[in-house]
Amino acid sequence: MARSELLDTRLGVETPEGVVLELRPAGLTARFGAFSIDLAVRSTVVYFLFATVLGMPGSFGTGVSLVLVFLVEWFYPVFFEVWNRGATPGKRALNITVVEDNGLPVSFAASMIRNLLRFVDFLPLLYGAAVVSMVLTRDFKRLGDIAAGTRVVHADAPPTARALPSVVAEAPPQPVPFEVQQAVIALAERSSQLTPERIRELTRLADRVLSLPPDAAAEQRLWRFAAWFLGHREGGRPRRQGVTPVEFEARHGPCWERLTALLAAVSTGGTPSSTDIGSLPRLYRETCQHLALARDRGYPQHLVDRLNELARQGHEVLYRPRTRFLSQAWRFVAIDFPERVRAERGLMLLSAAALFLPLAALGLLLQHFPVLVHSTLEPGMLVDIERMYAPGGDSIGKLRSGDTDLMMFGHYINNNIGISFQVFATGIVPFLGPMFYLLLNGIIIGSVAGHLTHIGFGGTFWPFVSGHGSFELTAIVIAGGAGLMLSRALVAPGDLPRRTALMVAARGAVQIMYGVVLMLVIAAAIEAFWSSSRWTPAWVKYSAAAVLWAAVAYYFLFQGRARGAMLWTSKR
Repeated sequence: MARSELLDTRLGVETPEGVVLELRPAGLTARFGAFSIDLAVRSTVVYFLFATVLGMPGSFGTGVSLVLVFLVEWFYPVFFEVWNRGATPGKRALNITVVEDNGLPVSFAASMIRNLLRFVDFLPLLYGAAVVSMVLTRDFKRLGDIAAGTRVVHADAPPTARALPSVVAEAPPQPVPFEVQQAVIALAERSSQLTPERIRELTRLADRVLSLPPDAAAEQRLWRFAAWFLGHREGGRPRRQGVTPVEFEARHGPCWERLTALLAAVSTGGTPSSTDIGSLPRLYRETCQHLALARDRGYPQHLVDRLNELARQGHEVLYRPRTRFLSQAWRFVAIDFPERVRAERGLMLLSAAALFLPLAALGLLLQHFPVLVHSTLEPGMLVDIERMYAPGGDSIGKLRSGDTDLMMFGHYINNNIGISFQVFATGIVPFLGPMFYLLLNGIIIGSVAGHLTHIGFGGTFWPFVSGHGSFELTAIVIAGGAGLMLSRALVAPGDLPRRTALMVAARGAVQIMYGVVLMLVIAAAIEAFWSSSRWTPAWVKYSAAAVLWAAVAYYFLFQGRARGAMLWTSKR
């Protein structure tokens, strides 16, 4: 579907039927208002509910609330954008919605990209990068929209005709071009909103264009012409110029009404009859034809806008992608995820080096120069980790307030997945962003491991981290590789325009992030419910860790290869 540029901050999307649908991008004011409403919803309703109702039972409720707060913070926009026709409550209140660049409803992948990159849009403070990006782009896109191939547009209700002044139609003394007719009709429709002085000024200009002599009743004469141009013919039909707007609307109005009702039924989850559903493509294509005719003939703007909105809604319903979630989820886990990771093995190795080299270096250095730990970890953090892994403690790896495994599960979900999202999202700052976070995490993890080993706490620390480390550390590496995919697209876009290369890379990278999230959920469950247990002997934890590391290695090295080999052979 080609893209067409239109005037007056309107963008055009060309459909397969060859008709250009107009989209009106939402500016900074509307988007800030929607963001404020959504922030109020999350803060005053959702968070209050989680903190009071779920927090009342104690640490169990706190653990549940931590998980729910994480889901709301990261996936609140995604849920509403995908399952509520592109609009969160804030966007719905201001009649704006998220669509893809081709005018279709936003997909799950695109919504994930634009919302994960909110972390970068927030930089350096209060969404400064997003504001700069929206000001500098014609369609008011923030960085997340550029990467996702989405835009936020106004979704106003189709306009209706405005009442003309009550006059008897009169034919003009000479033929009048359609564009002039359209201007006269628009002036007549807006007459009730203009001052008398402004109407007189515009009437004089219109008389000049129409080559009419001055007249004391020039305004009424112009209104009579407007009624004639619309198709009102009380005084006969001299000098008929094609199909008038009134005749056009009377002839095709039933088609538009039927399509409107059918689209409303489909959008609200209704069950139209098979006959009605079968007529949807025909009604949509007829409406597209009517839209093209209305534009070509210069019909009033309200009629063009009405047909444009109706065609846009039909375009969404007919061309939106339809997928089966369960089958696609299984295919992703069994085949697509490991294949995509292997396809980017160069970036994955670079990400692994950025994480594990400083980790190993700090772990070894601290055995010989233990004082270095004070250069990498804050004193308060040192106190906390020594308490968490003390050999004689009641639990292993738990926060001071972490009374239950479920509460720690919520903490790990928030912390680990949040880190992976940061590593991924900063890929839009070419290479510096992901490498910074990978190096930082490598330094912190290496410092903790080296310090605890040096002071004799290795007997509790290593059995604790060995089990979930296979999923957690591997997931962070893969998140870094996904972020580096964005960086590579920006630095070396190849034959594609840089924006297009970023969009293509982001679609592939965010699918990898689905797998990262799944791995980190598994890691959090192991860490909270297995790694922290004192009843399990260390040798059992090490044995389980060996099995998990082997399983992760096998999964990414070999899973899905048979299918790839068969496809390659068949293509040859």
